[in-house]
Amino acid sequence: YSSNPNNKSASHENDSRKSGITEKSSSSGSSSDASENGPLRECENKFEYLYLLITNELQQGNYDTAEFISEMLLTESINLIDSVYYPDQTISRVNTVVHRNLQLNTAYRGIYTYCHTLLLNRKYSTVVEVSRKYLDLKFSSPLSSPLFYLNGLSFMHAKSCLVLERNLRQGIKDLVDMEKLVWGNAEFVVDAQDANCIGYPSIATISCLLGKMFKKLDLIKQSAYYHCKALESNPNIWESVKDLSYMGVEFNLTNVFKDKLPKRLNN
Repeated sequence: YSSNPNNKSASHENDSRKSGITEKSSSSGSSSDASENGPLRECENKFEYLYLLITNELQQGNYDTAEFISEMLLTESINLIDSVYYPDQTISRVNTVVHRNLQLNTAYRGIYTYCHTLLLNRKYSTVVEVSRKYLDLKFSSPLSSPLFYLNGLSFMHAKSCLVLERNLRQGIKDLVDMEKLVWGNAEFVVDAQDANCIGYPSIATISCLLGKMFKKLDLIKQSAYYHCKALESNPNIWESVKDLSYMGVEFNLTNVFKDKLPKRLNN
C-alpha cells in the first residue's frame, strides 16, 4: 500500500493490463471453441430453420410450398450424408464419431420430412424411389444406422407400395425387420412418443398398415394378427375393426376396449 497517488495509479494500470491479458486469453479460447463448433451449429440452425418452415406450411395446408422447401432440405441432407461418409480432414477435430452419428440422424430426418411431404401430395412413386435408396444405404462401424428415421421411412415406403399395389412383400419385409430391431426397444418407444417429427407413425399405426398389406395378399391369419396387435395398442383404430369384420375374424369388441374404458362403462 502506498499513499502516493501516482503509485496507486500505476498499480491500477498494471492490474488493468493483467486483466486485459487474461480476458484476451479467455476470449481467444472461447473463439477457438466457437470456430471448432461453428460448422456443426451452422448446420443445425439451417436444418432447424427449414424444418420449422415446412412444419408451418403443412399446418396451413400448403402442401406444394412444403414440398418445395423440403427439396432444399433434401439437398442439405444429401450433402450432409456425403460429409459423414467422406469427412473433411481439416475439421477432423469436430468430426468425431458422436458428431457424425448426430449429423447422420439430422440428415435422415430431412429425408424423412421430404418423403412425408411427397406422401401428403400423393406422389407415391417418388416416395418409393427416394425411401428405397436410403433404406438400402449401409453404414459401417463405428457409424450406427439411424433406426428411428429408418423405421419412419419403412412405413412411408410400405404405405406407398400398398397404394400403388406393387412390391408389397418388400414393404412388409422392411416393416417386419424394423419390428424385430426397434419395436421392443423401450428407449425407441419413448423416443417415438416424445419425437418432434412430422407425422411419425405409432406402433399401432404401423401394425394396422401391416394388417392391410397382408389382407391385400390374402394372408388372413397374418393380417388378423397385426390388426389385433394394432387394437391392443390403440383400440380407436377403426380401420382394423373394419378389416377384421370384413375377413370374418371373430373377436370380442368388448374385450378390446375393456382396459381402455372407464370402469363404469365396463360394467
